[in-house]
Amino acid sequence: MRIILQYFFLIFFLHCFVYTNAQNNITTKLDEINKLGSNENKIKQYKKLLQQQDTLNYSEELGVLYYNLGIVYKKSKNFKKALVPFKKATFIFKKHRHTLFEQFNKSRIELAKCYGKTGNIDIESKILNAVLNDSIKDKKTIYAYKKMANIKKHKGDFHAAFQYLNTLLSNKKLIDTKTAEIKVRLMFIEIYAKIHVATSNLTNHNKDIEVVKMHQRIIEDEIGNWKIKKYKLYMMYNNLGVIYDSYNDYDNALKLYNKAYHYYLQKKDSLNFLKGALNIGILNSKLKKHKIAKKFYQKVIRESTDKELIADTYNDMGYYLDGISSEKKIFYFQKAINTILSKQVKLKIPFVLPTISEIKSAYLTEEMLTYLIDLAYQYVTTYKEKNEKHYLAKAKETLYLIDELVSLIRYESNNELSKLFWIKKGVNTYVLAVKVCYLLKKPKEAFYFMEKNKALLLQENIKELQAKLALHIPKKIVEREYALHYKQIELSKSLQSNPNDNKIRTLYAKETKIYTAFMDSIKQKYPNYVKVKKEIKTVSLDKMIKKYTSEKRCFVEYILNNEEGYGLFCNSKEKILFKIENIH
Repeated sequence: MRIILQYFFLIFFLHCFVYTNAQNNITTKLDEINKLGSNENKIKQYKKLLQQQDTLNYSEELGVLYYNLGIVYKKSKNFKKALVPFKKATFIFKKHRHTLFEQFNKSRIELAKCYGKTGNIDIESKILNAVLNDSIKDKKTIYAYKKMANIKKHKGDFHAAFQYLNTLLSNKKLIDTKTAEIKVRLMFIEIYAKIHVATSNLTNHNKDIEVVKMHQRIIEDEIGNWKIKKYKLYMMYNNLGVIYDSYNDYDNALKLYNKAYHYYLQKKDSLNFLKGALNIGILNSKLKKHKIAKKFYQKVIRESTDKELIADTYNDMGYYLDGISSEKKIFYFQKAINTILSKQVKLKIPFVLPTISEIKSAYLTEEMLTYLIDLAYQYVTTYKEKNEKHYLAKAKETLYLIDELVSLIRYESNNELSKLFWIKKGVNTYVLAVKVCYLLKKPKEAFYFMEKNKALLLQENIKELQAKLALHIPKKIVEREYALHYKQIELSKSLQSNPNDNKIRTLYAKETKIYTAFMDSIKQKYPNYVKVKKEIKTVSLDKMIKKYTSEKRCFVEYILNNEEGYGLFCNSKEKILFKIENIH
């Protein structure tokens, strides 16, 4: 027995000795490779070292080698080639996740970043959500929350973005310093600014300003203590300028814009400097100082290399420029659309609307919806100016695309508040669409837009309930979903107003976890539920007439907003599309 034990300890000692030597050997070689000058040489040496390894033995050292190779590819901006080594590193570290969780999470985050850089946002989001759903949390979890908030922001799913930030802010184990808290609050202000950019051409001012001021106050109170780069403070001033601007508080907005503008000018930060220039240009347009505004617009177009900023500038020029005809303004909106999609447009080449697939793949649905709505209105304005019906035909084509885009945003958004936000943003365009059909004498198409508007605004909850009942989901589950959902919404609002209330923080985190787990369980038990509840179908006018009219029976459909309205009278013999003269 003694001999056996001695033999066992000898083997164990030799194994540890070999493992330690192997580990030290790999570490030495990594140090040597990292001292090499070019990334190309580093890649060659990593590949050579990997060829010498047993790739079927999923050791920590092999994972480290793959991870470091991925990092070099990433530094070389070769994100596609970085995917394979990061995938392999993640696979290996997953097998050691209980002892190497930090390395596992780092590898997952790098893999997600590379998918994002190659345009695979859906896969990036899937990986980030896997990080968030992991029972173990570390500093990389903070990155995942922030990145998901940014992804949702760019998709226009603003309320989902707020949910990620609220959940992060309520986690005191992760947000354990004032600096970490301030960074999250800065993101809140950035998203509120994005919302107000999206609604700047609508009369849609809600009570966000009080929440924004609260975040601003807390941030400014901590300026002397924070360990955050100074440029973030001025980025906040620029975002605050946008928000105050949208509330027509032009004096405060201009002060904030100028603070940011002169700071970025001094620091030679061209991107943010030019963003500030665009904001000042827009504000001067609103103040009817068109010559000053035009200089700022031209400066951005001339000096910027950022396609989103250039596209925004073209769109704003179309919207605000003074002294040019409606027909000439159309070019600016078209230019904005093609710029955001990296397409070239020239005056002599006919403009072609993008497809819904092109828009979806660009992951810029919010920007594109704004540009298309502005273009549609401009076509109608030009028709009024020139009395040429082909502008109405172009407007109608654009409005059909807007309808598709609103439906896409609604379909892809998992957050009911975000759906409502974008549906409301698109609703006035349905009135415009019916107006265009009225001018073109197209009652069938007018009926389609009326029905789609009604489906989006009035039938949302009815369709959802019908889907649940059709799928025989028990009443208790339906009631439980509604109760959890609205409880989460109320707590989210409370947390926005009282962000330092620990009781609300804890409750919000708890309820979010319960709601997410509950919805996951429903999806597993009723897999068709989500798909069915998202479908919105409209009936054709011919079917409606056939089913509901006779010599003695007719129906009237109508649509209106605060400014105008239209109606459609139908019986078995005629269809009359008419304008409602007095809607008040």
